[in-house]
Amino acid sequence: MEQLRLHTRRILWVIVLALLAVAVYFSFGKILDNESEILLEKPSCIDQGLEVSYPVEISQTNLSEERPLVPIQVSVKDKKSLVYSFEVENVPPNQDASEKRNCALYVLRYWDVDYASFKTGADARFEIWKYPYVETTAPELLIRTAWREGGVETFNYHSEFSISFDESYIALIHSYLGHDSYALHINNIETKENAVIAEMNKILVKYPDYIGDIELKGWTEDSQYFWFSIFDQADILAFVRVKVPDGTWELFPAPVGMMGGDAVNIETGWVTYDDGPPWTGILEYDQEYQNEWQDSGKKVTFSVYNLFTKESIALDATSDTRWWYAPRWINVYTLEYVLPGGEKMVRDLR
Repeated sequence: MEQLRLHTRRILWVIVLALLAVAVYFSFGKILDNESEILLEKPSCIDQGLEVSYPVEISQTNLSEERPLVPIQVSVKDKKSLVYSFEVENVPPNQDASEKRNCALYVLRYWDVDYASFKTGADARFEIWKYPYVETTAPELLIRTAWREGGVETFNYHSEFSISFDESYIALIHSYLGHDSYALHINNIETKENAVIAEMNKILVKYPDYIGDIELKGWTEDSQYFWFSIFDQADILAFVRVKVPDGTWELFPAPVGMMGGDAVNIETGWVTYDDGPPWTGILEYDQEYQNEWQDSGKKVTFSVYNLFTKESIALDATSDTRWWYAPRWINVYTLEYVLPGGEKMVRDLR
């Protein structure tokens, strides 16, 4: 009888130990699963919870925009409050040389160039780099825009660039006005190959009156269209909208009186302009035109114009021919501008 009790106890102990082992196994397994989930959930983009910041200054070319101080000191913070930082050196001063996107910072960098004297050395080069917001991912050279090697200078692209919001494409300006190869290039970031080439010569065959330089204006939010303007000195002549990746394009004439500082809304097609005295770029002539206009009692009307519908809406008028309304879009539908008295106005154009 005693032996039976001992045998029963041994069986019960075995069962208890087995149950404990199962419990420990599943608990440990759950810990491992949780750890794996934490590792898998570690964010690498802003829309996954990252906060990306760096010191900024007001752009000298556009007082309504901010740009990073150079060298760029980047701080990345995730949702667990873990912070790391990195520095981007050799960034050109006094120009907009970077774009922050959802998953990476894109930066124009230079070597062997003295920006104080604007002299370039024997090994001068300009390159566009991609800096992912992941500490373990190395920066990537996307494209070399210009360089000198063996005493020979090679110019491939202008220093301006624009990255699509889905970070699939980069828009660049190739060559110069008057060259057969002058064009907008849109390259695939992953393959480094041309996806679209919009040649100015082909545009001018259809629209011979719009001879001018290219200025990058930006991507629509869905990254399906890229816009650039055609300008002659300070005057904006037209806008071109390019579909990506099929390369078809449309040209939209700009309203007469639109200039480089006017606000452009590439989502809705609204742009600002005024009908004041003409601009020549020669101070004496410009002052003469402004004085004649003002002496005659004419007013300058500040308006918006829709590139798609050709609708024009007058927003304000002033007798001060030198007044600049400093227009800017504060969101996709709202325009902000400054009246001659200094009052800021906001107009919803839905």
